[in-house]
Amino acid sequence: MALDQVSALGLVGTPPPATEITLGRDPACSIVIDNSVVSARHARITKTQPAGLQIDDLGSTNGTYVNGVRVVRQAITFRDDVRLGSAPVPLSDPRIANLLVRVVRRPAKGQPIVLGSAAPSDVTIEYPDVAPQHAQIVETPEGVMVVRDLGAPAGTFIDGPHFRVTEARLQPNSLLLLGGFPLPVPLLDRLLSEAESGASALAAAVTQNVNLDRPVLHVGRGAENDLVLPHPTVSTRHARLTRGSDGTVRVEDLGSTNGTYVDGERVSSRGAIARPGQRVMVGAVALMIGQGGRIAGAQRAKVRLDLVQVGLTVPDRGSGKPRTLLDHVSMSIFPGELVGMLGPSGAGKSTLLMSVLGLYRPTHGGVLLNGRPLFQQYESFRTNVGYVPQDDIVHPQLTVREALWYACKLRLPSGTSKKDLDAAIEQTLKQVGLWEQRDLQIGSAEEKVLSGGQRRRVNLAVELVTDPSLLILDEPTSGLSWTDAADVVATLRRLADGGRTIVLTIHQPDYQEYEKFDTVAILGRGGKLLFYGPPSPDSYEFFGAAPGKPREMFDHVEQMPADEWRGRFQKTQTFQRFVTQRAPGADASTQGPPPKPRSRSSLRQFPVLLARSLKLTLRNKTALLLLLLQAPLLGLLIGLTTAGSTTFAAGSFGCRDTTGPDTVDECASEHETIACDPETVQSAVQARVMRGEPPFSDTMQRWRDARIRDPRTGLLAILMALFLPMIIASSNVLVAERTIYERERLAGLNIIPYVLARFLVLAGLGAIVATLNLTVALPLLELRGNPFWYWLVGVMVTSSASAMGLALSAAVRNPVSALWGINFLVIPQLLFAGSITRLTGFTWLVSWFTTTRYALEALSNVDLRARGHLHVCQIERYMENFPGFIPSLHMPIVYAATGIGTLTFGCVVLTMLLLRLKDKRVG
Repeated sequence: MALDQVSALGLVGTPPPATEITLGRDPACSIVIDNSVVSARHARITKTQPAGLQIDDLGSTNGTYVNGVRVVRQAITFRDDVRLGSAPVPLSDPRIANLLVRVVRRPAKGQPIVLGSAAPSDVTIEYPDVAPQHAQIVETPEGVMVVRDLGAPAGTFIDGPHFRVTEARLQPNSLLLLGGFPLPVPLLDRLLSEAESGASALAAAVTQNVNLDRPVLHVGRGAENDLVLPHPTVSTRHARLTRGSDGTVRVEDLGSTNGTYVDGERVSSRGAIARPGQRVMVGAVALMIGQGGRIAGAQRAKVRLDLVQVGLTVPDRGSGKPRTLLDHVSMSIFPGELVGMLGPSGAGKSTLLMSVLGLYRPTHGGVLLNGRPLFQQYESFRTNVGYVPQDDIVHPQLTVREALWYACKLRLPSGTSKKDLDAAIEQTLKQVGLWEQRDLQIGSAEEKVLSGGQRRRVNLAVELVTDPSLLILDEPTSGLSWTDAADVVATLRRLADGGRTIVLTIHQPDYQEYEKFDTVAILGRGGKLLFYGPPSPDSYEFFGAAPGKPREMFDHVEQMPADEWRGRFQKTQTFQRFVTQRAPGADASTQGPPPKPRSRSSLRQFPVLLARSLKLTLRNKTALLLLLLQAPLLGLLIGLTTAGSTTFAAGSFGCRDTTGPDTVDECASEHETIACDPETVQSAVQARVMRGEPPFSDTMQRWRDARIRDPRTGLLAILMALFLPMIIASSNVLVAERTIYERERLAGLNIIPYVLARFLVLAGLGAIVATLNLTVALPLLELRGNPFWYWLVGVMVTSSASAMGLALSAAVRNPVSALWGINFLVIPQLLFAGSITRLTGFTWLVSWFTTTRYALEALSNVDLRARGHLHVCQIERYMENFPGFIPSLHMPIVYAATGIGTLTFGCVVLTMLLLRLKDKRVG
């Protein structure tokens, strides 16, 4: 629930916040500080009475220090320098502030939210600097959130101690300082949301020491569970834990959307056994199993990444010789760090990012995720990873809110209510500062509806709906103005301060952006690591640049070979502190294959994808209008240009009369407008010549000169007018959203509902096109027969064209290739339909794979039969060889439906296979 949505006045309250925060290297600690000088369970921070914090050393090896003094127990403030050995404690972590914050009530909408240390404050903060009624947050009539100081002696500040305010606009990612107490707005927003919903906060579950005294313990997001985990990736009824007599826990998944995992292995329908010390992942929430089957902790999974001697060599495209993209890169990224990867073009920044993401398999070394090989547990962490590629991963036709709504429907558990979806969308949009733009259409860069920075934040918001612990971004500031770029990096900085691990590539950042990183990895050509450590002052000093001038520093990078820079770096103290001392003890050399995307329920995804495809089609108003307008116009042109040229010489159509006249004279006298079999004509002519008679009698002359109606010219024009627009409309559909598809595929998108949704919308659009075209064309061409058969075959043709276009779109890599590929699909439809040339031999075989051939033969039969010309044309001639064949009006339609349907089905399946093959190309 967001700040501007409040419930009716009432005491709803949140569960009591955590009473302590444990610090150490053990993954079960509340805050993991993975440093060699830190003990497994090093220290504990608790709330003191009446207000404040204290830290207790837990018998650590290297001690706990406050402002340089070693202590066993000491009261602390947020201004103190607290260290575990030499490792700093991140006092800015919102979980520490959360020890002192409690939401007492949620005021009614429009009423101010009062912050203070005593009643009647709505949100109480037990800290010495906070006055009884310190500040209030109100919503202006324009919908803007404003913080107002209530005369507190210690003052109210925004985003730092130097900006004291009496009244100021509150941004969704602002850091509110009440005196010296840091209150991140996202933390306050979350606590108010939990108070509104009445759900148990995840923070309460962190220290909830649940004993499995009962035989069975149900875990999920719903309030009916024994252990409630209010995280968006947790299903309503997610898992069942059963304690064993030997202290183990049997874990069963209850059909959850995002799965249940024990130490990275997905729990099958048969269940799995978890032993003390093992981690059970419930969605993106980690449960630590303690001794005796106790749940030692429940928390959003933290992510530490270790790249251990990562190397990647591939064959050169030109010469075929080995080419090194990454050259033994080693670095460790701790939870909550914002890490920038920099370097010149071709240095391997994006390649290294893809290795961290798990899309590329290193040829040497490997990647560790929380101390274990990435590929061994990638599936269990998939919902905990957000990836934002350089290109947009949202459809420009949608509004900002709609883009997030579809993302939530595809990624969040099936039991998520509309209220929870709306709350997640609101919270996320406020988190990235886009709530006021929620109903604007995203648009493209050319349309300029949203700024470049705002579009990048929409991409980021799509990933944040699942509340991931790891965010990976490829060039998020590329192509942005310096103000938009600074805004994006500032947003990422605030997200990292909230505990997320964030890794991004960035090109030539300015000072304001560069200084916001915790560490930077600077790569040289050939994928060599030239530097890894803090941006200031370490990187400036190493490259010999003036402090505060990163772009000057990057100029120095090119002044010396990469090997020499790397050799120098390996001799520095920075290398020892940030590479050697951080290095994990685990072996990363054993890696499995790149992870294959695990798809989710097709039945659940299909209606969402179908609704989205329909909306995207309707929103593309210009293209839709042109497609629908050209249908009747083409029908009119065809009718006017071909209505007078629909006759042909007798016998040229190649159809055989089924009434069986024995002679040409009999044929001509009884059926003057019917074309007889050419062989019968030839035999009759030879017989007359042998008898000394003229080759043609008067009757035969009349027959030879007779001309009957041939509907094929007009019909072929109609069929091409139906086929061509639909293949053009569909050939760009998939390739245009390739980046979106690839990201959604990694998040669990199923290929079958994705393709079917796109095809059905195009097929429906094709049915409308066929209706408009034929309504105008049929009367002008004076075609006979039931109009329904013409419409049915026309719909078959447009559907087949749509399927072929989708297959083409799946096969190519860019829209230009799709445009050229249309020629190879359209021209055969014209050449092998059977109207322009006679189909024999090879051309006859090729015609079996053309839609227009089936459609033309079927509709020609419909017209000729309606005129009383009972011809056996191509279709029925082929069918005569089947036992029990009875010529009928419906047989041509059935035959055409079989042929066109087979081609259409084959193209849809081919589309799915082509998309699946692209999955295999990854890595």
